[in-house]
Amino acid sequence: MSAPAFAADGQGTADQTPKSKGSSESVAVKAPIVSSQGDDLVKPQTVTKESQQATALNSSRDGAYVRQTAESYWTSERMANATPIESAEQIADAQAQAAAGDSIKPMDEGKAAPEQVVAKPMAPTANASATKAETADGRVTNYSQTNGKVFFRNATNGKDYVCSGSSVTSSSKRLVITAGHCVHGGGKNGKWHQNWVFVPGYDRGKAPKGKFQAASLRAYKDWIDKGGNNSAVGFNSDVAFVTTHDGTSGGKVNEKVGGHGIIAGGSWTFGVDIFGYPANLDRGQAMKSCSSKTARAQMQSWYFYTVQGCNFEGGSSGGPWLQSYANGTGQGYVRSVTSHMLVGRNTIRGPYFDQRLAGLYKEADGSR
Repeated sequence: MSAPAFAADGQGTADQTPKSKGSSESVAVKAPIVSSQGDDLVKPQTVTKESQQATALNSSRDGAYVRQTAESYWTSERMANATPIESAEQIADAQAQAAAGDSIKPMDEGKAAPEQVVAKPMAPTANASATKAETADGRVTNYSQTNGKVFFRNATNGKDYVCSGSSVTSSSKRLVITAGHCVHGGGKNGKWHQNWVFVPGYDRGKAPKGKFQAASLRAYKDWIDKGGNNSAVGFNSDVAFVTTHDGTSGGKVNEKVGGHGIIAGGSWTFGVDIFGYPANLDRGQAMKSCSSKTARAQMQSWYFYTVQGCNFEGGSSGGPWLQSYANGTGQGYVRSVTSHMLVGRNTIRGPYFDQRLAGLYKEADGSR
């Protein structure tokens, strides 16, 4: 996971009403790019409705340019050496505060939003195969290349980091879903990440379907303004969509590896298969999975999905939480993404996809 991987947990006070939604406002930027020496090549310009058409018209020229950048910057050695952000101060702070206890609530169907199918799974139009992994948790046998590893350069310190993500079905055939903190640092001092690239089916330095460089990054304004620092309101909006250019091997991401569907709302409890690249398992060099059942947890005055026993740490942020995952197709429905963990609890959490999610998805699908 990136910066928010280690989160403090807190009980809501008596006068706090637990919430499951926030501001629907989001922000998108043209994905920033720097050279290997750190020189700005593309700055994070805000994407507006007026600029979307112009961006699309320039996509062929920009696509060739960024494909070259992805190849030259993200070498196998650089990818192998990229690490999740982990702060000793954050770990210590979270450990101290986590002693308050994990406030796991029984499912309350009355508070769950109506289930909405935002997108349905789609198969790749090009040949795709599973990614081999040495260990499987539960019933997963197909480590689908619809899932992958995310690499980016932190604009604040100039270091390379990793997250996880997955391709989702879209009309543009270009969308990847991940955590908000995997595209932006969050909070007052947060910046948009640079040289963002998605590598579906990444396996020990190999990119079997190529690298998909970001064209634009979109995240909730709540994450951008209030994310980080163990902020529940930020974590509640810790999800992002990335619109990608054609891959370094050609083709759109949906064409190469298919796409998961997306479900917003619905029950707080469902059978889940979670995928990602946790650095504590195999150094994050191979895809891992965890099969479990979600529960509902409270942090401050907000509710989250929670799963215990997965042993997923740094690097797994942004990985999909899938309902109805089919080993035969390698696709399912994304209902959350890995957001943060409770230190020493073997517990991971993800945001509840409320009614805002469909709007974020539609805006991202038109932001190239």
